[in-house]
Amino acid sequence: MRLALTARQRLSDAAALLDRVVPVNLTVDLSLRYNQHQTLLGRTHAALAAYTHDQLRNEVLANGG
Repeated sequence: MRLALTARQRLSDAAALLDRVVPVNLTVDLSLRYNQHQTLLGRTHAALAAYTHDQLRNEVLANGG
């Protein structure tokens, strides 16, 4: 299960819920869905230069990114 970056605060709540409802014989793979190349398409290099690599991957970017 992948949670959007906007739901980062709810990651532990989602983990607790999955621990309660998923049968013991199934494995839970829970993580955040980080920004990907597709998220950054349409932005110029000049616009992206305002961010660090860490920010581009881990932050919720303005304008739907």
